Amino acid sequence: MTLLREIHVARASEIPRIRYSSNDNDTKRPEIMRVKRGCYLTGLPNREPSGYWEAARIVAIARVLAHQIARPTATFTLESACVVYGFAVNDANPPIITLSDRKHNRQTTVFPALTIGTHSVDAAHLKMISYRGVPKENRQIEGINVVDPVELICTFLRYRKPLDAMTSVDSICVALCRADARARGQTEQRFKHLKKQVLTRLDELHGCHGLKRARQLIELMTPWAHSPLETRFRLLCAAYGFPRPVLQQRMDTGRGLFFLDAYFPQQRLGVELDGLMKYRSASVLREEKLRDVAIEREGLRILHYVFAQLRRPELVAREIAEWVAPSRPLVVICPEFLEGW
Repeated sequence: MTLLREIHVARASEIPRIRYSSNDNDTKRPEIMRVKRGCYLTGLPNREPSGYWEAARIVAIARVLAHQIARPTATFTLESACVVYGFAVNDANPPIITLSDRKHNRQTTVFPALTIGTHSVDAAHLKMISYRGVPKENRQIEGINVVDPVELICTFLRYRKPLDAMTSVDSICVALCRADARARGQTEQRFKHLKKQVLTRLDELHGCHGLKRARQLIELMTPWAHSPLETRFRLLCAAYGFPRPVLQQRMDTGRGLFFLDAYFPQQRLGVELDGLMKYRSASVLREEKLRDVAIEREGLRILHYVFAQLRRPELVAREIAEWVAPSRPLVVICPEFLEGW
């Protein structure tokens, strides 16, 4: 939400003309970039993006703001709603997506490529998805119309492949359930209520596109996948038929309280999913090693995986199988869960 407030888009007519004389050598023309026809990006966060993903999110927010200026009644959904709410998405540079009450999905607008800092973000299209019946009440975030979070979950489950859907759905669940591993029972109660709302909404959408897939994926919803890497690992386990791991498992050790990203209790196997930001200092690496030693003293085995390894699920599955299911052949039973990896 903070990033949304730091980005400013204006109509061309609202941008003041600035005249420069030949003596204004020290004056720099403000950086103004065209986001779409008639709309320009006039304000950015006062810092360099931390990487390509943050630069792409800045661009996505600018495109949503520009389209909202051009079409004030537009309602955003799927990845476009996620960037407004601040939820995770699997596609760094998604199309801009709005609801339509007509049956067409034509690409009517192209948003040009933009460069933020040192990062170039490719062009994107505007897409519209049609809805049937009466949509749930929408919300307004900083003046932008977005679908209700429950409706957003249902739309992801209906329209997106499992990896794209669950990356965002898990993030929504974490936020709506105010997931707290130290208060697991309260979080589970809130999640139970959220899941009931989603099932009720799917019943209201009887006969609409994608309901069969949505009802399959809803069983994978959880408030305990706190990063896209944890979502990928859960899908990998489901794809290969491994037991469902316990997420955010509490571990009391001699060095204090820790929470494992994933845990197979029968095998006493813990799994940590590590993002690149985690290993930017030697002190973090040292603390991680000491934590692993403390947990292993409790009789557990710890495996670590990074994003590059999860991009090759067959290799990760082979290692997990050595501990979890060594007696059965390694077979993909749900290949759709590995689409788009």
